[in-house]
Amino acid sequence: MGAADSRSIELSAGQWTVDHTLKAPEAGMVHNEQSQFCLTEANNTITFDRILADLNFGQCTTRNVVIAQGRASADMTCVYEEDGGVTITGTIEGTYTSDRYRVVAVINENGANYEGIG
Repeated sequence: MGAADSRSIELSAGQWTVDHTLKAPEAGMVHNEQSQFCLTEANNTITFDRILADLNFGQCTTRNVVIAQGRASADMTCVYEEDGGVTITGTIEGTYTSDRYRVVAVINENGANYEGIG
């Protein structure tokens, strides 16, 4: 099995399906989509940065990552170059077991919530 480091969580190897939900309360918007990825026995860890990329937030990075006993949290910063370098901040929190995870990212600028369940 791959070794988890202080910025990653260890999950079961295999095909993963993730349901994504975007809720923007101020805009009255809810958007759902689904993605898939595969983890191998040799590489069965995942980072918040990878989870954000899978949630279509590849422009976001994390810092102050804390992972312990099935819980994880981090601060995140997103830079939107296509919008003139607009920078927004937020948090991402999650719970996980070897065969399931749930993350919620909250963007501070507008209260939007992004949820991913794998």
